[in-house]
Amino acid sequence: MAGGDIHDVDVHQHFNIQKSGPQPIRVHPNLQDEFLIRIGKPIMGLLFGSPKHDMRRYGFVTLGLTLLSLLFPYYSFYQNPFTVATEGYSLLEAFSLVVVLVTAYFGPFLALKSRETKCPKCGARFSYYERDRLLTNTRRLPGRVLTNYDVTSRCDECQHFETYQDEDVEYDQPSN
Repeated sequence: MAGGDIHDVDVHQHFNIQKSGPQPIRVHPNLQDEFLIRIGKPIMGLLFGSPKHDMRRYGFVTLGLTLLSLLFPYYSFYQNPFTVATEGYSLLEAFSLVVVLVTAYFGPFLALKSRETKCPKCGARFSYYERDRLLTNTRRLPGRVLTNYDVTSRCDECQHFETYQDEDVEYDQPSN
């Protein structure tokens, strides 16, 4: 034959072809209320001097302040000194709602977030939260999509970490 040597192929030769499985995909960590985590550490340092302090009293005091702040919308609606439909009336109403939202967000919601981000090993608050999320599997089933993740949470203070599996379920919207 022209063009080069052709080697004989042994028909008893075995080839192992290995197909690697799907590789996990790194996605953004699920940081809900990241702002509360960032603001919670300085508040803990300012009020208590340590991230390892109980926030129950803070939560109850700020819950009381939030309930007290509900008097502002009541006052602005029923006892407003401004004429209805004027700029002053609208500004007082808006300000009263902002006061309620701010006291609730930086009060009881901050205390709840401190419980969610408490390290199981050292007890530091606002230190233990999700750092890494790997998408491992997605399955489409009738009416829903299941997504599996490997999640790693780590503490800023003691470097304790835990890895667990999480599953998200998204339901398809019915077509009209």
